[in-house]
Amino acid sequence: MQKTKNHFLSFLFLFIFCSHCEESIADTFYTSQGTYALCTTAKCFPIPGQEGMALCHCKVEKGYSAGQEPSEPAKTTSEGYTFIKSRYYPIETYVKCSNSRPWAFCLDSPCLIDENDPSKAVCTCSIVQNQGDYIIPSDTCDQSLCETGLYSSALTTQDDEIEAYLKNAEHAGKFPAAQKKLCK
Repeated sequence: MQKTKNHFLSFLFLFIFCSHCEESIADTFYTSQGTYALCTTAKCFPIPGQEGMALCHCKVEKGYSAGQEPSEPAKTTSEGYTFIKSRYYPIETYVKCSNSRPWAFCLDSPCLIDENDPSKAVCTCSIVQNQGDYIIPSDTCDQSLCETGLYSSALTTQDDEIEAYLKNAEHAGKFPAAQKKLCK
């Protein structure tokens, strides 16, 4: 098992060098149905020797999602790993963080599905900070999430932009109409 884990991590580090993560939100979004990584509540860890990059442990989901780039179907690499992208799905409850702590930006980031647990993926995301207020989804309204750890997140303005896009009539019925709740 250790050999498989080391092979997977080696492949993932090589994969990082071919990846470019962008932390700005585009003027256009794309919705699609398929398999994607949901990093909304992902815990992340800095990649040693790769300044500004993190590995985030995300969930694999199937259904509608949104991103800045057109969706791609899952692809199997020549090494036998399954490649997907991290995409957006609406959140319901979140805490707003107004500090300068770093967080990971994962939208449209490259991910590899865990071969031992296909419900999980590891994604390579950008680490950002000092760009303004950001959000962390939390069903428990745990404000301490703003003070510890490294989580996948987005600027409040980025979340507002993609939510406005999804409210467009073209997308009605594909995403839940639940009202987001800001934890106080």
